[in-house]
Amino acid sequence: MIVDIFLVLYGLVTVALIYGAARQSNLQEDQRWLKLSVLIPAKDEEESIGACLDALFRQDYPVEDFEIIVINDQSTDHTVDRVLKRKNEFANLSCIDVSTDDNPLIGKSRAIGLGVETAKHEIIVMTDADCRPNPNWLKTIAANFTDEVGVVSGITILQTNVKNRLFAIMQSIDWIFLLGAGSAAVGMGQPISCIGSNLAFRKSLFNQIGGYKNLKFSVTEDLQLYKSLAKKTDAVFRFPMTRDILNYSLP
Repeated sequence: MIVDIFLVLYGLVTVALIYGAARQSNLQEDQRWLKLSVLIPAKDEEESIGACLDALFRQDYPVEDFEIIVINDQSTDHTVDRVLKRKNEFANLSCIDVSTDDNPLIGKSRAIGLGVETAKHEIIVMTDADCRPNPNWLKTIAANFTDEVGVVSGITILQTNVKNRLFAIMQSIDWIFLLGAGSAAVGMGQPISCIGSNLAFRKSLFNQIGGYKNLKFSVTEDLQLYKSLAKKTDAVFRFPMTRDILNYSLP
């Protein structure tokens, strides 16, 4: 009897998740060319930052409409040198240094906070130095930012053309399931989960909630921010489950 009830509930939850995710996938609007600020926090990422920049340089998006800000979080390797050598390839590329002076924040939240403060544009797009976004990534994010939308998130999966291919595939399946549930929840009006390497939000909303300084410390600072934006603002959330918004990460 208990097993039967569990199976029925599981089936109902699965149907609800599929319905919610489908609603998100069908919401994309006409293309918009918004001004975007892409933030990449980086600490000792000399081996991966180059490929991340390559992927961003190849975006199907007007180069004059987005900037790339690498936030150097006290790297001890050649991360900064690798970034600065690429400056001639993309005029709107900059690299800023995190300072610990009079800053109560630590880790990624400190880096992102500085990046948001430095950003020139209203739409903030976050990714990681070991990620390689789909060429249509920025275009898809921008298309989902209608006037009422304040937060857009997407899926990150692991690259499978690596040494530990089986692990990467299994981990990606796990992420797809969890983030698929997050997409479905957004479709039902209940934002619950995201991944910080594929997250965009309005700078004005970030400032409205006081940024990371008003959040309790958490090792999942991106999720903490996401939940705070959902709780403390009236922003509409989007979480499309489409290939074009995929981000690929190293295992």
